[in-house]
Amino acid sequence: MSVEVSYRTLVDGELEERWEPVTAEVVDRLLEQRLAEYGATIQDQPTPGAPLSSEIIFGMRTGQDRGAIYYTDEGGAWFSRGAPARDGDTEVYYADLDFPADSEIALAQLRQALLEYHRTARRPTCIDWQPA
Repeated sequence: MSVEVSYRTLVDGELEERWEPVTAEVVDRLLEQRLAEYGATIQDQPTPGAPLSSEIIFGMRTGQDRGAIYYTDEGGAWFSRGAPARDGDTEVYYADLDFPADSEIALAQLRQALLEYHRTARRPTCIDWQPA
């Protein structure tokens, strides 16, 4: 099984995509350094060249300590379910994907869900979900 994360980061004023194996340290770095501000994807690929088993797309808002998750596998697709949108926010957009306005969760929950996915390669059970 290969679980890798891709994310885009600014390098010399240009967005650059990076790939690396997922570890707890990588998840923490993505969140602490706000590297997921432009969105990130974690993919579970059982063997190289095989179809993906599951995928998580997530992002976060810099300075607001919240983010959202989209999860998909052979059983369907879901968005994280959080509190109703704050401050009149009606659009949530991460990693070139529109999220529902009530999909944002606290960064602590986002971290917990990403670490659970890293351990299990299954849809995290530690947060609430809504169908996509």
